Amino acid sequence: EELDELEHRLSNLRNTKTALELAKDTLKKVSGENYIDCSNKLNEIAAEMLDNLGLGYKPQFGPDLTLVARPNSESQRASESMTISQLSTGTKEQLHWLARMVLSRFLSKDNSLPIILDEPFSESDDEKFLQIVKFLLKVLVSQHQVIMFSCHRMRHQWLVEQLDSQEKNRIEFCQRTSLARTAS
Repeated sequence: EELDELEHRLSNLRNTKTALELAKDTLKKVSGENYIDCSNKLNEIAAEMLDNLGLGYKPQFGPDLTLVARPNSESQRASESMTISQLSTGTKEQLHWLARMVLSRFLSKDNSLPIILDEPFSESDDEKFLQIVKFLLKVLVSQHQVIMFSCHRMRHQWLVEQLDSQEKNRIEFCQRTSLARTAS
């Protein structure tokens, strides 16, 4: 009688193990399909955004959502890719920023959220900085409120001189004031 009970328990445990393995395989398959679906959508958004930004590389999300850099150059095969760590500091900064913008657009497709940037592009030269800010003004501010914090007043004064009147109208500069000054 005890042997029959143990065999019954063992049979139940085997069935439970089989059910758990089947569930694990199903979840793995579904999550893999979700990753592929998400990576495809993220890459579509990145392609759309990159039409307005002339970087030498574009971020590409793989089927496991890893981020690689693909060259834009016609002389390099589209299948060639580099890990982000192989790029210069400024290019890495731009690609990581662009990947975050792609994710922001993906996550806020139904409800536009503000984008807050703290000292962005500090490693970028002036030309790339101007290019990215123009991208912000052309692409992102139409769908998001963009708030940028910076302590580089001279660079932003230079920036304003580089923009046309339509671009300037999309920017509002604010300066932090002390509480003591605002209380009087």
